[in-house]
Amino acid sequence: MALANKESRQSTIKFIEQGKEWQGKNGGQKMQEYKLEMANGDMPVFNIPSNTTFPYQSRDTIVYLLTEREINGKINQYASVDKIATENLNRPMENQLPTKEESIALAVALKEASNLVTSDIWQKCNSLKKDDDIIAAKDKILKETVTVAGLMYKVLIAKPQNNE
Repeated sequence: MALANKESRQSTIKFIEQGKEWQGKNGGQKMQEYKLEMANGDMPVFNIPSNTTFPYQSRDTIVYLLTEREINGKINQYASVDKIATENLNRPMENQLPTKEESIALAVALKEASNLVTSDIWQKCNSLKKDDDIIAAKDKILKETVTVAGLMYKVLIAKPQNNE
C-alpha cells in the first residue's frame, strides 16, 4: 500500500487532543500540535501556529490534505485543513468559493479570452460588411477555439498509464 501524499479526505472529527508545542526550524514560529481522531479512521496530526487555536470542534466535518510518512517503522499521518473546501461544505452550490485550481483556471481563461478578442483574426471579423457575417465569423472562431481547448485539456490532464 502506498503512503498518502497530500490526498484530499473528508470526515467528521470524533476527538481532538492538544499535543505538544514545538519551535519551528532555525528559531522559527512556535507551533502547536493537535491530534485528531476522524470518523473515517484517520488519526492525523495538525500543526498550527501556537498563537491560534484549532478552529474546529468534535462533530465538525472538515476537508483536509493527508500526508503519511513512515518513521521508525510506524506510519504517521499529518494533515492540513483545506479551508475553502471545508467552508464550501455548508454553502449552497451557487455561493461556493472557487478552489485554488478553479481560480487558476479562471485567470488563465480570462487572459486567453483577452488575447483572442484582441487578436488579428478576431479584429478582421469586424471589417466584414454585414453584422450577421461578423457574428457568424466570430462564432466559428469561438467554436473552433473551444474544440481545440477541450482536446488539449484532455491530453494535459490525462494521467500517465503505469504499464508495469
